[in-house]
Amino acid sequence: MPRHPLKFNDSLLSTEGGDRATAYVMSNKVLALREGHLVTWLDRHCQNRWAHVSREGQLKGTGPLGGTCVDNHCGAAMVQVGNAVHALTGGHHTSFEHYTMNLDQMGSWDHVATLEGKGTYPSLVSTSEGRLHVSYRVPGELWTLEHRSFDGSAWSEARCLVQAHKPGYIYWTNDLSIGPKENSTSCSETPPCKTMVTSSWGHLISTVGMGESVGKGAMEKTTPWEVAFPTCL
Repeated sequence: MPRHPLKFNDSLLSTEGGDRATAYVMSNKVLALREGHLVTWLDRHCQNRWAHVSREGQLKGTGPLGGTCVDNHCGAAMVQVGNAVHALTGGHHTSFEHYTMNLDQMGSWDHVATLEGKGTYPSLVSTSEGRLHVSYRVPGELWTLEHRSFDGSAWSEARCLVQAHKPGYIYWTNDLSIGPKENSTSCSETPPCKTMVTSSWGHLISTVGMGESVGKGAMEKTTPWEVAFPTCL
């Protein structure tokens, strides 16, 4: 795989960036910290890497994140919870690996869990209470968008959010986001998450709250999906 220079705030981070070093917008690659930024990318050997960059653009530290992945689809998704950073790596019809790093001991990533399955394109977010949510694509006769959550000790079982209406390849640019803090409450109240799903043809599906749909008219006319709205994320 050819080499690609990778810069952040005009600081050269690597000359070994892969051809999809920071690809896939649903997987967050940059975290704003009190003392600069934490960034991640996939190098040309399909190894995820990280770097700590000061506010002045000075490289403070860098290193690998997890092991070598299967190909150039497998860039990490990161999210910060308190004084820890969580990352999911891997995933091109494979399992995800969950790692965490304490910001007081920056440089050492600990393996937390393996999310068994055939996922690709993880979108990882956290509620204000620290619960992680991830959505990702899964292949099959009818391809699906699936969801899991992490309560701090274990991941939930996977469940389907969206299923393709017809067989064939699907590229969902799924972006998972968290609603206002007052809505980030228990599942008995307003669900904290909103799932934004765009199909490979650019049609939009949005789930808000308890199965309420946005853009329903356009969906009925043009969207070739059957949507299984979750009762709560």
